[in-house]
Amino acid sequence: RALPHEHLAVEPAASIGDLAPAVLAHNPRIILFSGHSFMGSLAFELDDGRIDLPPAAAFISQLSREAAPRLQCVFLNGCHTAALGHKLVEEMPWLCVICWCSITEDAAARAFAT
Repeated sequence: RALPHEHLAVEPAASIGDLAPAVLAHNPRIILFSGHSFMGSLAFELDDGRIDLPPAAAFISQLSREAAPRLQCVFLNGCHTAALGHKLVEEMPWLCVICWCSITEDAAARAFAT
């Protein structure tokens, strides 16, 4: 079943700095990251359009129970996100994490997210 529109927030082309304010504003139960990842880092966008690959800890720290008390599930819809998924579960064992352990074709990722 799809969520009603008023319960869905989209933050396109977000930077890692946009994550904390978005989590605070929406207090989500589910976070879906749909994008690229490289070398164990999610790819975010800098203000000048370049790619930012922050360390996993920078992403994880913004999803703490204090920051996101309702958070139950994180969906990492990007290639080779399993290492980050495992780190999330190690640090936050109450979370359900969905991730990819392989290369993901863009069409498959889009279909998986819908």
